[in-house]
Amino acid sequence: MNIPDMPRAIRAEKAVLSALMSRSHLSSAERHRFMAILKPETFWDEGHRHIFRQLEALGEAGELLSVCDALQSKGLLDAAGGAHTVSGIAATKVTADIGKHLETLVSKLRAREGIYEAQRLIDELQRNDRVEQALSEGAARIRAKTQGGALKRSMHISEYVKESFRYLERAYAEGQSGLSTGWQTINDREFAWEPGDLVVLGARPGMGKTAWALQEMLYQASQGVPCMFF
Repeated sequence: MNIPDMPRAIRAEKAVLSALMSRSHLSSAERHRFMAILKPETFWDEGHRHIFRQLEALGEAGELLSVCDALQSKGLLDAAGGAHTVSGIAATKVTADIGKHLETLVSKLRAREGIYEAQRLIDELQRNDRVEQALSEGAARIRAKTQGGALKRSMHISEYVKESFRYLERAYAEGQSGLSTGWQTINDREFAWEPGDLVVLGARPGMGKTAWALQEMLYQASQGVPCMFF
């Protein structure tokens, strides 16, 4: 397959980059989640990959001017299309749910990776006499590239800790966000339930962990929040 025919979504790439360079489209928690899912290869356009790499390096400071400065200092501004192009991307109107744009980019990346693996399989079949084994291994690689949940990338623990502290500081300054637990004392300490939370209850046997978890689930259900207990 010729390169121009590869799956891509340039408008979605611009919308996601615009949201990442803005403070109005994404909350800090949402931006953190996006950055944990995205990687340079998620973007088809080479200039967009350059911009994203600078956003990764800059972290919370990743806004239009800082991105342009970082690209200029590394001699990559022209490769990204120039300041006018980067400014145009930052000004892109995000008219749809930004989460849908993210899903589109992930889907296109999986399609491209599936195509690469399919081409690899074709090459192996042309020079391999063990057809069944090649087909089996190739099919497994294609499934691994094209199936599964949201793409993840690794994050060094120091980076994660810094992001977490910045989030806690903002949450404390801005007040409660997320879902109320129904217990003001817990809300004050934990800033309520946030997207992506994994909460572990710890106590000695018979202290009421299960009873409290059930009570919390019933409270959330009464507020219209989907719940499951198993």
